[in-house]
Amino acid sequence: MIAPKIKTTVPSKLPKVTFYLPEQLRIDLEKLAKIRRRSMSNLIVVLLENEVKQAKDSGEFYQEIEY
Repeated sequence: MIAPKIKTTVPSKLPKVTFYLPEQLRIDLEKLAKIRRRSMSNLIVVLLENEVKQAKDSGEFYQEIEY
């Protein structure tokens, strides 16, 4: 007999963001998260924080935006 899958959720007050990504990127992110012993959500937050910090440090973040 196969035990039912129990879905656990972690309550968070953070806003939820949904996005689409290529299948291979999803697979690679899952593998990297396991290697780094992080949840996929946490890994993505860390990667995004690093990218924004790099953009701020380089001055790119403060450029005028043209619409």
